[in-house]
Amino acid sequence: QNIVIHFSPQIEWIFNDCNLSVKSIRSSTDTGSIVSLLLHGPSGSGKTSIAANVALISDFPFVKMISPESMIGLTEQARIQEITNIFNNAYKSKISLIIVDCIERLLDYVPIGPRFSNSILQTLQVCIKRIPPNNRSLLVISTTSRRQLLDDLDMADCFTSEVFVPAINSLESVFTVIKETSMFSENDQDFIIAE
Repeated sequence: QNIVIHFSPQIEWIFNDCNLSVKSIRSSTDTGSIVSLLLHGPSGSGKTSIAANVALISDFPFVKMISPESMIGLTEQARIQEITNIFNNAYKSKISLIIVDCIERLLDYVPIGPRFSNSILQTLQVCIKRIPPNNRSLLVISTTSRRQLLDDLDMADCFTSEVFVPAINSLESVFTVIKETSMFSENDQDFIIAE
């Protein structure tokens, strides 16, 4: 499930930044454009959930996610073809949104070596930077847990803006999550918070 718990004011700020990108695409339908937003932060901080929620709220006619899970079992060439097809299909709609989830895993990045797929890297760079044809507008939201890697691969400049998504880092935030998830009874919640 892609439930986002607003455990700190920063989560609200992140959604505001994302919504600005959505509004930017909506207002550019006469000329066509691309806006690419990078959500980066520690693993498990909720980047994918935020991207999915923004996609749902946007109500764009075309929304698609490119994820490592959807590429399991595909050859490198087949993954390149799938990525290219998704972007080409997005250009058929007046406004579209594509989520490119967990870039480092899509690239088959392995820190020992290091090793990655240069062909998939080149494909993503071209697709994320390409201006859509025929006055179409496209919002690309990408996620990564390895922001420095994108600098190393000369990919960071593909994005028009980026937002840091923090992990939970305070007791107050933990208490908020405990209350919002309803995983514990009210008595247990009170006991945990009192401790």
